[in-house]
Amino acid sequence: MSKKDFYKVLGVSKNATPEEIKKSYKRLARQHHPDRNPGNKGAEDKFKSLSEAYSVLSHPEKRKQYDLFGSEGPMGSPGPGSRPGGGQRAYAWSGGPGEVNFEEIFGGGGGGMGDLFSDLFGGGGRRKGRGDFRAGPEVDFESAARPGRDLEAEITIRFEDAIKGGTHTLEFSREDACAECGGSGRNKRGRSRACAACGGQGRKQVAGSGGFNVVCGACEGTGKVYAEACHACSGQGVARVAEKITVKIPPGVNDGGRLRIPGKGETGSDGRAGTLFLHIRVLPHPFFRREGRDLHLEVPITVSEAALGAKIEVPTLEGKATVKVAPGAQQGAVLRLKGKGAPHPKGGAAGDLMVHLQVVAPERPDEETRRLLEELKKLEPNPRAGMFQ
Repeated sequence: MSKKDFYKVLGVSKNATPEEIKKSYKRLARQHHPDRNPGNKGAEDKFKSLSEAYSVLSHPEKRKQYDLFGSEGPMGSPGPGSRPGGGQRAYAWSGGPGEVNFEEIFGGGGGGMGDLFSDLFGGGGRRKGRGDFRAGPEVDFESAARPGRDLEAEITIRFEDAIKGGTHTLEFSREDACAECGGSGRNKRGRSRACAACGGQGRKQVAGSGGFNVVCGACEGTGKVYAEACHACSGQGVARVAEKITVKIPPGVNDGGRLRIPGKGETGSDGRAGTLFLHIRVLPHPFFRREGRDLHLEVPITVSEAALGAKIEVPTLEGKATVKVAPGAQQGAVLRLKGKGAPHPKGGAAGDLMVHLQVVAPERPDEETRRLLEELKKLEPNPRAGMFQ
């Protein structure tokens, strides 16, 4: 069962709509944001809990799995290529290039390229793949080497890290060459015999004009073949290993962007590892909104500030800034702070911060305020005069 009730953290029901979840998160995140509560450890912890809950409940697939398994259940699903009994994968992934089945392409029956490979690398019988030890120790042909499978995972980062850059620590699991057998799938401590394909030489001559020598594929150049499968990997040559890596988040990345981490995919039979692709989700900010490289901010001002003009303080991602409101500012007027937006991921010019003014009239004016407004009313021209005739 779950130890965390993400719905309770966000103060919504289990039937809440995505819009209700987002609205509640923004309200609570604004209340508990560390910038508004400097030095308050409780507010910081609350903000982290809110971000964790929102990252799950705002994602349809993650929310579905959370509803089924709770916060401690699997947050990913097996991708193609998973083995029975191999356990739950930490993330879903898609297969990379290189999954070539020569038997299907060239035919595994009579003649064709299948027989050509067999003639080149020894043996006249059917090709036996890694881990096929039932036919005895004389493995005539090692299956064609293939590169490792690519993996995909999703990471969720803070709005500030997407703008300024930072680091993210990720834990996942992947297939790597079995440490016990070095990826061969054979028990090299068990019984062995001289390789029949090369006569125990480790190399063999291929017929042709003048002839040439190649490394024997049946014994991988060792001159020996082994009768037993590796006990650690049951002859598969691969084992699942846990990985913990810290990746660098470049400044200016977008929600939906992708990071490429070479060598952190699954290890193929050729010893090369595939690529780990990280899909980025950026948590919304309590009051900033991003469009491209520009940031947008709504700032309330009073009627008198709008009418008479004022200097007001507004937040930026680099601290406070003072902007000037011109006299007679209207509702929705926009002030631009050059270069205070998101940086360009490739080193170009940064975006701007767009400050949208929201004129706020007093909701419940006291007696003195009401009296002054009545006096002002006598002096104000009718803004609708002649407008709708």
